[in-house]
Amino acid sequence: MKEQNKEFDIITNELISTKLLRHTIQIFKKTDKGQDHFGTGVRFQTQNNV
Repeated sequence: MKEQNKEFDIITNELISTKLLRHTIQIFKKTDKGQDHFGTGVRFQTQNNV
């Protein structure tokens, strides 16, 4: 693996484990039988606005 790719992987993995996973949410939809898993989302902030 090229050194540049290795460095990118390290930075990406660190950001995912320290930032992204803390803000990943599950999205549910209401059905006749209750709630059903619909998908996932990521909460993020830009310019101090949520």
